[in-house]
Amino acid sequence: MPITVETYGVHYKWQPPAVLHSQLWLAHSLREELVDLESVVASLPHPRFVGVPTASSELDSQPAAENDGKRAPSPSSSSEPRTSVWSTGQTAEGIKALYRRYCQEGVNGEKLYWATFNEVVARHRVAAKTVKAKQAVGLKAQLRHHEYRGEGTIAVTLQRLAGEPPRTPAILAQPDGKYRNVLYLPAPAPEDWEGQTRARQRQLGRFTARMRCGDTWIDLPVQAHRLLPPDADITNARLTLRRKADTFRALLQVTARIS
Repeated sequence: MPITVETYGVHYKWQPPAVLHSQLWLAHSLREELVDLESVVASLPHPRFVGVPTASSELDSQPAAENDGKRAPSPSSSSEPRTSVWSTGQTAEGIKALYRRYCQEGVNGEKLYWATFNEVVARHRVAAKTVKAKQAVGLKAQLRHHEYRGEGTIAVTLQRLAGEPPRTPAILAQPDGKYRNVLYLPAPAPEDWEGQTRARQRQLGRFTARMRCGDTWIDLPVQAHRLLPPDADITNARLTLRRKADTFRALLQVTARIS
């Protein structure tokens, strides 16, 4: 099923609230800890092979007659896959511990919203996979720490049970709809949009969206240049804040499946 991403510009005079900066700081701190987690797991010896001599060292210690001229099997052929699986398991356990800390217990009295946690972890996994692929072909690459500059992305996910209707733009435009506490997009109706001049569409495309941020909601004065198809199934949304000189610019991106 095709996927589309619609981008809404947030008004340039909009001032990011303190709760948004708090969530962005938590997301940044999580990302930094994920980088540390990768380094720690990579440096840990596999418990199966700690203190166990390799096959080559065992054969080297045996008399030549017992070796009978046979070459010792390479330990990497059997140890590397098991080590990879073990490392993946250790990373997963570390991520679970980070989820408990950031989303359930809280850091300095603040909790990271679970959808933003998943967004940070997903992006980190892509970055880690890219680094490992480059290292596998001999290129220099590694995960790095970054200074926090007030930038970042928060996310929301619109959950839908099997058998429930699609998360269409009309449903998200309802102020008392099911997803009002996650994402509210009061975009104009298609019948009001079609046939209008470009200037009139630009006027109609100005509305105030509402998005979950931590344990509260934030209002976003956005500008829409296009409408999502009426039958689009909206799955998630991301709010990205970028620093430009001494100000911030924000973009709201809405992802939807198109039938």
